[in-house]
Amino acid sequence: MKIRILLLIAFFVSGGLPGLRGQTTGDVVLDAREELFYVMAALHVAGYNPADASEESLLLRNALNAELRGREIPSRAELEAFYESHRIADDPGATLGQYISLGLLLSSPPDFGFTVKKEDLPPDAARVAEFVPLLKKFYSEARLGLLRTRLFGHYEREVARYSRQVRRAIARVDGYLRFPAGTYLGRTYSIFLELLGSPSLVQARIYGANYFLVTAPLDDPKIEEIQHQYMHFVLDPLAAKFVQQINKSRALAGIARTAPRLGSEFKADYPLLATECLIRTVEIFMQGLEEEEENQRLQEVLQEGFILVPYFSSALRKFREQEQGMNRYFREMLEEIQPTREARRLESVKFSDPPAPLPPRLSERERLLERANNYIAEGRFPEAKTLFEQALDTYGEDDEQALFGLGITSSNLRKPGLAQRYFGRALDVTRDSRISTWSHIFLGRIHDLSGRRREALNQYRAALVTAGAFPMALQAAQQGLQAPFGSDP
Repeated sequence: MKIRILLLIAFFVSGGLPGLRGQTTGDVVLDAREELFYVMAALHVAGYNPADASEESLLLRNALNAELRGREIPSRAELEAFYESHRIADDPGATLGQYISLGLLLSSPPDFGFTVKKEDLPPDAARVAEFVPLLKKFYSEARLGLLRTRLFGHYEREVARYSRQVRRAIARVDGYLRFPAGTYLGRTYSIFLELLGSPSLVQARIYGANYFLVTAPLDDPKIEEIQHQYMHFVLDPLAAKFVQQINKSRALAGIARTAPRLGSEFKADYPLLATECLIRTVEIFMQGLEEEEENQRLQEVLQEGFILVPYFSSALRKFREQEQGMNRYFREMLEEIQPTREARRLESVKFSDPPAPLPPRLSERERLLERANNYIAEGRFPEAKTLFEQALDTYGEDDEQALFGLGITSSNLRKPGLAQRYFGRALDVTRDSRISTWSHIFLGRIHDLSGRRREALNQYRAALVTAGAFPMALQAAQQGLQAPFGSDP
């Protein structure tokens, strides 16, 4: 069924590059971010130079090199040394990602202050926070403000080239869900094109109530990632609002944990898994495939471990036959999930193995931690504690998952002091936003139970920086701000 929609496009002079007209659709912004350009220009001088690039990106890099050639840049050696010392082995996406996170959380030059408290920075941004003093030096030495003005045309052309396809993708989602952008006041989905990055390493972030996607343009624009995160932008608040209804079918999480190809983030957060199942199903239905091919795609996604795809495919067919928007249909759809029936439907499903070229499904460390996390799910905290301690002894005292697990087991074994130490150590070493978010929440609860409300509020506020990606965590942090943990409702 096709829905007729009216798409209003507003144009404004953005806070990005001077003269660049950022383009918006409701609460969706397509633009270039000033602070990201400065960070990436500094990385470019430090040696970051991805092999894949669009024609416009190559033109920008050549122009940047020409502008900087022959200039005296005393900070160059320090930038190179910092970049080399903060590479993440065998993970170019994570290496780049920490600087992307930093750039999204910096204010305008020349101060380049943090837009959140330094101690509340997400783990990856915190790891490279000391890059900022070098960035300030480089900004001054290279006269980056003037340089950016001369180069803004490259960004303007790419934003204009992408805008039509982005508008079309947003319109398709809004039309299908009958849930237009602009429904949520105070929330923004910002798509930033950064020509100095790698187009193969799309970076998605959720900070506070705002969603960000950073990508380097391709000669043939791929809009799938933009559309996928936009669906999260629309549906995640509903998942957070109705997390209790989602958790009524949480018993199915045990089935999902047996799927070899399912990501660990989905195994650890059932509401996140449920939302992703819905989004994957919508994406397939929106392709307008023939029935046989559509069913095949649904089966493939189910076999990856997205266990609610069969239910949502049935529910979405009913959705298309009625007139409510998804914002009203969502709760009704969740309340009709029958865990026993879905478990029977999943009995015959054989989950897919990873492709043959990949290494074994799990390393010894991962198998050990998976067993420990399964014990937590079963409420067997002493057994889980033993395995997490074994992981620390075997794989090092800075194993973030083991430290976080010991924080959880210590809390449930009524040892709040020990739990506080483990969560604190996890925050010191983790690069995982889920671990960071929940560590702050659990620390807030420990402080609340000890009567330290001010410290608790600080922890809940820190959790909110990254909680938007995790529906249960978002609800927990918001509840912690509203009332002390353990108080009467």
